[in-house]
Amino acid sequence: DQRGVSKMATWVIILILVISVVALAVLATACYRKIPSNQLLVKYGAFIKDGFLIRRGGGVFMIPFIQGIKTIDLGLMNQDVILKDAYSANKIPVNLTADVTFKVSSVAEEQKIVAEALMSSGLSDISKIATEIISGELRAIVAKFTIDEINTNREKLKEAVSVSIEKELSKIGLKVCVLEKGEICNEKDFSKDEIAVVRRPIYTPNLKE
Repeated sequence: DQRGVSKMATWVIILILVISVVALAVLATACYRKIPSNQLLVKYGAFIKDGFLIRRGGGVFMIPFIQGIKTIDLGLMNQDVILKDAYSANKIPVNLTADVTFKVSSVAEEQKIVAEALMSSGLSDISKIATEIISGELRAIVAKFTIDEINTNREKLKEAVSVSIEKELSKIGLKVCVLEKGEICNEKDFSKDEIAVVRRPIYTPNLKE
C-alpha cells in the first residue's frame, strides 16, 4: 500500500530529525563550559589566537578533542608547604614549614601571565605551580643561612623568605596576602658530633657551649 509506505517514511524522517536535534543538544552541552565570576576560564588549543583565550566568568564553546578548558580560582588560595632536609650554609639539614596565602592579581595583564604560567607548566592547578616555587625559594634561602643564624635571627630569615617568595610569585601574576613561617628545627635536634662536623671548617668547635 503506497499510503502506508509514505506514512512510514514520514515517521522515519521525524525520528531522524528528533535524534539529530537531541544529538546536537547533547553535543552543544558537552562543548559549552560555564564558570562563576570568581574564576578565570582559560580556553586553549587550535584556532585560538595566541594559543589561549582568557575570560572571567561566563561561558564559552569549545571544539572537542582539539580545544580544552582550564579554570583558575580568583579567590584566596592557601598552601601549607613542608620542606624537609633543606641544608643550611654549614650543611646541617633543616626542616621548615611555611603557610602561604595568595591570590591571582586583579590586573588583566597579570592574569594573562598567570594563564601563560599554567599553560606552559603542564599542571592542572595554579596552586601546584605556587607550591613548587615556594619550596624552591625556601630551600634557596635556608642555604644562605648558617644554623646559628637560623636559630638566633629568625626575623631576618622570615624577611628573606617573604621577599623572595613574593618576588617569585609575582613573576607568574600571584600576590602574597599572608605568609606565616612555621617551626624550624634547631641544634637540639642534632647531636653534638653532627654539629661539630659542620662547624669545624668555620668555627673553633666548643662543645661545652
